[in-house]
Amino acid sequence: MFEVTSFKINNGQLDLELISQTKVKSKNVNFEVRFKDMERFVVGAFNEYFSVPMKKKSDRFILSLPLESITSHLPAPNMEKQIVWFFIESDGQYFECKINEKFKKDVQETKEIPVNAYFEMRLLYRGNKTLGLELAANPIKSNITFKEQVQNSLLFEVNGFIKNVEISVKNFEVYLRKRTHKSILLYNDEVRLLHKKDNLFELPLGQFADFALDERTIFDFKLRVKEKNTRIETLCKTDSIIKKLNLDSVLDLSSSELYTTASNTLALKIDRLHPSIVVEQCILDNQRLIIQINEKSLSGIQNSDIEAAWYRVNELPNKLEDLVEFKKIEMARQNGLLSLNSDLSLLFEGIKTNYEQKYQLFLQVNKGNEKLLYNLSANEKFMDSYTGDLTTSAIKCEKNVSLSLKPTTSKAINLGILGTCFTRSAFNSVDPYFNKDYKNYFNIGYSYFWVSLLSSVSEPIQYNRSNFSDIPDKVVRNIEREYSKTLFTELKNAKVDYLLIDFFVDALHGARKLKDGRYLGQNGDMHKSAYYKNHILKDTEQFDYRNPAFMSEWRKACDQFIDRLQEIIPLDKVILNIGGLTEEYFDAKGLPHTFYEKNQFVKKEITNFNTSWNRMNNYFLSKVPNAKVIDMNAYNYKSSHHHPISMGPHHFEHSYYKSLVAEIGKVITFTEQK
Repeated sequence: MFEVTSFKINNGQLDLELISQTKVKSKNVNFEVRFKDMERFVVGAFNEYFSVPMKKKSDRFILSLPLESITSHLPAPNMEKQIVWFFIESDGQYFECKINEKFKKDVQETKEIPVNAYFEMRLLYRGNKTLGLELAANPIKSNITFKEQVQNSLLFEVNGFIKNVEISVKNFEVYLRKRTHKSILLYNDEVRLLHKKDNLFELPLGQFADFALDERTIFDFKLRVKEKNTRIETLCKTDSIIKKLNLDSVLDLSSSELYTTASNTLALKIDRLHPSIVVEQCILDNQRLIIQINEKSLSGIQNSDIEAAWYRVNELPNKLEDLVEFKKIEMARQNGLLSLNSDLSLLFEGIKTNYEQKYQLFLQVNKGNEKLLYNLSANEKFMDSYTGDLTTSAIKCEKNVSLSLKPTTSKAINLGILGTCFTRSAFNSVDPYFNKDYKNYFNIGYSYFWVSLLSSVSEPIQYNRSNFSDIPDKVVRNIEREYSKTLFTELKNAKVDYLLIDFFVDALHGARKLKDGRYLGQNGDMHKSAYYKNHILKDTEQFDYRNPAFMSEWRKACDQFIDRLQEIIPLDKVILNIGGLTEEYFDAKGLPHTFYEKNQFVKKEITNFNTSWNRMNNYFLSKVPNAKVIDMNAYNYKSSHHHPISMGPHHFEHSYYKSLVAEIGKVITFTEQK
């Protein structure tokens, strides 16, 4: 272990003197600077690092570190606040930079020190008696003015300022950044505007063809300082503006406009349009739903490319919707009419749902990788219903052709669990956990804690037990599974009656991606190992919602997961725990608070994670509509100071886990009765 014996900051340089409490064999001892990944949830991880050699003087190790060298290695784009950890590497082993408690007051009283025009820093005395530092960016301001649309480009004038001094146009760039979700200022894709002359920047409209667009997509304009590897960015302020744009040359069936947000920043909104085609007649003949359209209404649409399909309509927070294709249906042409024929007994054959599912019928035209959707509407309102063996379909034709699908209403159950605390903690009979009597009703025949779909369908990775020598035998099996990818073999052998799953790990933590494209799940026990901190974080890439390809890759993994799962267990015996982080908690006195009061968490972070999680749930349920669902959000449970592990947005009060078991019992009873 290495410990700081003296420190000072002088002339833009951090000087440290350390001593080792054990004999150091190696002549090469390096000081490693690690930049905390500030957007990760709960788990401490770093996304950039660099090291510098230390000089040995007698039994001491000396470091002189220019502060500019720290800012020159900052992850880009930089955060407004950046935490930096210090480590020492010797003989391939890594040690945290310890500092004696007698220096605690001196460190805490260290004033903020200017590093350059853009950053100030201060030393940190961390809770585990280690030395670190915090970088804080000086606020920068930006003004943007829309000038004009010229053919296939938009022109803007942009200025940047720091401490009321204008930033040279040579030292900043302007980006259009795509929000991960409509109302959250977090991003997963971007395009740089082209610098024309002076402070004039150009946005070529052809760039939009490369973006994956949602039903509504919001982009923000951001100025990014790029001097000396500094990548601080700020939203571009503007005067009030609402300007309709014409993007027809690059985007079909869309509406676009520039507008000023509530905080007076410039944003660009693109809405997918679904033009309406009027339906001549809606007919329900026993189980057959027939929608008739006059072919003259289809003028301007390439008839040879037309298909008809039912889409699942999924709701997200903030009034967002996801549309996921469910099934294509037959079409027939006769006497100038196009008939769309849905046999409802076959359309939903075998589906035993325990919740309401919503569907909408569209005409669609394939164009490259995109599907252009056309809404169907009726001049006269039509409503009817069809009752099958398992479900009842309520049909409505008015503003659209929609369908609401609802269920037609003493031995222990062998359960399998692929999930996290949201699901697994309810099945623990040991004090101080929650359901001591659960074994009267359920047997946990198989449990995989912290499962990742990305990892589970990936190819195996060579496993070496010695890499995790600091992990106890009783839990190291969880890590070995991440390498060996034995989930499906083990699950098949377990012969479970029902399978509970949740997507917490992929939604909040993503996965570690190897250079050859394989994935390693973010296992909680793995995070505790030195091998994870000192090797896995360096040798693999953090792959989560911030990567534009993340959701696409996750959906592919989900499809593979479903294909392999249905070979093991009927999909109507799969129960999805919807999950979701809570914003509130009860303190030690039972008084309610929010996690935002003391800046423990930021609202946009929790909203972002919950929205990502919802999208995963919706996609899975769209692909497996006869899976069962448990949604504990309806009960508004909070976190609690008394949780046996820790208090956090992912750990709930006692009643949540009692109710979860009851909800599972209700789902299974419902399924068995039907």
